[in-house]
Amino acid sequence: MVGRDEPAHGAGQSEERAPFDVRVFDQGRVWVERDGTRRALATLTAVELEELVAFLRAHRDVFYLLVLRREVAFRLLAVAAAAEDAAQGAPDARAPHRVAQPGPAGTPVTGPMPLRGRDRRADRNWAALGRGPDAWLAATPLMRALLRAASL
Repeated sequence: MVGRDEPAHGAGQSEERAPFDVRVFDQGRVWVERDGTRRALATLTAVELEELVAFLRAHRDVFYLLVLRREVAFRLLAVAAAAEDAAQGAPDARAPHRVAQPGPAGTPVTGPMPLRGRDRRADRNWAALGRGPDAWLAATPLMRALLRAASL
């Protein structure tokens, strides 16, 4: 189990350590140890859960930047693919939604959010990224599951 004072998973990696996969934040069932061992959250002790929560909070800025980089890259690739398809005259289902059309002043904007649109969890995570590392970490399925399991 990760200790509170250990560097973020993946920092200063040696060859025997598995690279850190930020997709672990997209789910709430398992944690992957530094050596690549998958551990079900349901099997972690209360102390291990608390240590893991403390570890994630201590290194949230690093994890936040890794996830932000992944999400921005994903969206840039989707926009590039959509632009290429548009140049060829073919609509693309992968393209992100455009910003909704504004109504008259004072009325709410209607239409789809300018996010992935097809995956509500991904949309929530993307919106949380815009609120900073603390809000993002609290909104991840992993942290929500850890806090539920630890009753913190």
